[in-house]
Amino acid sequence: MVYMVSRNKEALKSKEWTLWYTVNQIKKTQAIITTHTTTTPASTSSMREITWSLPSTNAIKLNLDGSSLGNPGPSGYGVLLQNSQGEWLQGFKGFWGHATNLYAKFIALLKGVQLAWDRGDRHVICKSNSLTALDILHQDDTMLHPYASIINQLKEFKTRNWTTSFVHTLRERN
Repeated sequence: MVYMVSRNKEALKSKEWTLWYTVNQIKKTQAIITTHTTTTPASTSSMREITWSLPSTNAIKLNLDGSSLGNPGPSGYGVLLQNSQGEWLQGFKGFWGHATNLYAKFIALLKGVQLAWDRGDRHVICKSNSLTALDILHQDDTMLHPYASIINQLKEFKTRNWTTSFVHTLRERN
């Protein structure tokens, strides 16, 4: 049994498996987008093209998300780091407990930037599909916000000796 787990872990790291998985994820996304196209009264369909772009040279792209089942409810988060060639570097997911969607998104941001900092990455582009969380993070005065503690931790990361940006992306791109 241990041999199978070990062998499967190696298979998951292989470039062939990664390519197969990526292609299938793209196919699934295309099917979802095609299924969810909007129809205008003139009976024409419109689709928006969803693409993923590589970060600039020497930059790390940090895609992250958090959510809760119910609002509030059981919550979790996920973080994925990729290099400028689009190669997977590190990632993880976690359960946070009972929280709101917004708090789970802040946790994902905090866990992600902490991971990048601890790894020694010093040029990081953080991508989140939460426009609300990013708007709050860019505000000057958040001392009275219910999540001021975690927001201030994130703002402290922005002041460190590194280049980091927090950028909104569409859910489908994230």
